[in-house]
Amino acid sequence: MDSAEEKRYRDMLHAYELGLLTDEERVEFELHVLECDSCRQELLDFRETIRLINHDTEIRATVERIAGPSEPNDLRTGRWWAWKRLVPILAAAAALMFLIIKPWQIEISSDSEAIAARNRLAILPFENISDPTDSDRLSDIAANLLITDLSESSYLQVISDQRLYDILKLMGKDTFTVIDRNTASEVAAKADARWMLLGSIMTDEPHLVLTSRLVDVGTGDVVASQRISGSVEDNIFILVDRLSAEVKKDMMLPAVALEEPDPMVAKVTTGSEEAYRWYLEGLEANNKYYFIDAARAFQKSLEYDSTLAMSYYHLSMLIRSDYINQALSYIDNVGRKEKYYILSRKANLDGDRDAAISILEEMLRIYPDEKMAHFRLGNLAFFNRQYEKAVTSFKRTLDIDPMYSTAYNMLAYSYQRLEDFDRALEYINKYIELEPGEPNPYDSRGDIYFKQGKYDLAIESYRTALRKKPDFYTSLINMGCIFAMQHDFVRAESCFTALTQIPGRNLKISGRLYLAYLPMCQGKYKEALAILDWAVTSLLSESDEHEHPSFHALKAVVYRELGQYEKAVEESGKAIEISDKNNPEEKIYERKSYIRYLAESGNIKKADILAEELKQTLDSIGADLNGYYYARGCIERSRGRLDEAIDYLKKSVENSSTYYIVHDFMLARTCLETSRYERAEGIFRHIADMSGQCMLSFGYLQTKAYYYLGLVYENTEKYESAAEAYRTFLDTWRNADDDSDELADARRRLTALENRL
Repeated sequence: MDSAEEKRYRDMLHAYELGLLTDEERVEFELHVLECDSCRQELLDFRETIRLINHDTEIRATVERIAGPSEPNDLRTGRWWAWKRLVPILAAAAALMFLIIKPWQIEISSDSEAIAARNRLAILPFENISDPTDSDRLSDIAANLLITDLSESSYLQVISDQRLYDILKLMGKDTFTVIDRNTASEVAAKADARWMLLGSIMTDEPHLVLTSRLVDVGTGDVVASQRISGSVEDNIFILVDRLSAEVKKDMMLPAVALEEPDPMVAKVTTGSEEAYRWYLEGLEANNKYYFIDAARAFQKSLEYDSTLAMSYYHLSMLIRSDYINQALSYIDNVGRKEKYYILSRKANLDGDRDAAISILEEMLRIYPDEKMAHFRLGNLAFFNRQYEKAVTSFKRTLDIDPMYSTAYNMLAYSYQRLEDFDRALEYINKYIELEPGEPNPYDSRGDIYFKQGKYDLAIESYRTALRKKPDFYTSLINMGCIFAMQHDFVRAESCFTALTQIPGRNLKISGRLYLAYLPMCQGKYKEALAILDWAVTSLLSESDEHEHPSFHALKAVVYRELGQYEKAVEESGKAIEISDKNNPEEKIYERKSYIRYLAESGNIKKADILAEELKQTLDSIGADLNGYYYARGCIERSRGRLDEAIDYLKKSVENSSTYYIVHDFMLARTCLETSRYERAEGIFRHIADMSGQCMLSFGYLQTKAYYYLGLVYENTEKYESAAEAYRTFLDTWRNADDDSDELADARRRLTALENRL
């Protein structure tokens, strides 16, 4: 059974259990299940989830909210919706309800939400009396664990530690290890809390002791105090569980609040102090955009507890997206809020952005003031190019937490994308006011200037960021890109060489790729190959880790530019082989390029077969077909069917949510070859005028765009423009390989034009 057919039956499985299939579909599916062991087992595994959805009105209502309203044409007698429309959101909705609501029998009602709104609790940093420096971070661990534990209650709104940190920072108290009573009261009032909890931790060898005071913020009265003393075998997690129970009793919550399930905090975080200590360090570094430090801390936490799901969650954004699968496998080890984040991230990575958004919106129904959920919604809108929606979500984030500096950062980028540079700079300057000692605000300001074409101001901002933190790699990369665009290749090379010196395998890989891009921009393809050969060898000698496919994919590009199509096929094949080995779930990496190289090498029959396989794969994962259209356009071009090639290449550009320079460049070349000069000129001009970091990796195409513009202008009798285009091309390629056909042709044409003019 091929992959498309297998996916179809798995989709039918969900609809079958919900009673959404037609009679014909039901009979077909039942016959298939009799013959397919895997589908039969999956059907059995799925039935408990379906039972919950079908028989629990609360869960079913939630699924309806996530799925959205039905369309009249979708309705079938006795069914909710046409099942094919439901399937993309069903798995996420079912997992959400099964994993979050049912294990603890939570019943989120309007009463509990109202009670929670009246009981906002601020848990202030604990004081470590036995160790004022808190060298082991026990006070941080105790406060954060207590926040996590009490956040599991449906009858409390616990203010996050990040919110409290932001308030303290605004007050200039973020470096204090001990918070006095007056400061604590001011913080709690700014957080709009009814209650605040002040705590301390001490060591009475060999016992730990936690004490706390519950204070009414409005009156300043101490309502109750708690003291939890551990036995020899008790650790911080056990003490926090006991303290959490005592605090809930003293807050005068309704009896039902004391009866709700209260999982042990170690079950929704970790049972290892060391793991949790490193996890907290990872969060702090991540909030400061110290991504290398954050990744290192999260990885360190996993050395002490390999089941810490939220470390995997953050690593899925910092290192590799497939870390989300480990987070999902340990999802029973996190709290309710964290489950929403993991499931939303998983849905987004699976390409189901609508489900990712719906899961976060469902979370906000229960936790309307969850700042990070609004922020994640803003990010989803931003990366879906819905910048107005992103602005709305980021502003809502700031309504909840006016000191959340990262939201100012993303607001600035959103306005940058809307080309409202004045507003972008306004918000980035607010970010700088909040974080004057951090590098990222200056890096972001550099990006805004970069987008405006104000390169000197951009470089100045990037240098400021690097003075704050010398290994702030994004500033190094962007500065190197600007130097390359200005044809200052020496300084660009120094930036990328410095990038390779920063610890971290991915940065070494990126630095070496950038070093190879530089000679490609100058037509020095042989030098680029030498750098890539060195990169492959040195990477393998530095560690026992696997090869990286990007080096071979780029070598394929170089060989293709040299006209060595067989070698391009070979290197592209190696890239696919390595990618499949490293990441078996990646089904389309480098496929469209491999098909192109096959067709250009004359193996059109195999290219045809692989193109159709690519189409089936793209269909099976619900992706757009731009890669297939590009591959098919390259095949038809190699056949000499240029009109058909243009039709496919137009589709590869017009039917894609992402702009692919390679697709546009191929379309422009084919338009030139068929005398469609106006279209060719427009595309080549656009590529030649583009700026930004992404252009370095395609700098060789940007440079060659001037050569092809010269051809367009010559054919349309714009001889002065043609001469200027050839000069620009030849100036950039003044040190190019001697055997370049384009170089020789441009020189000959420019000489002829200059004699003519």
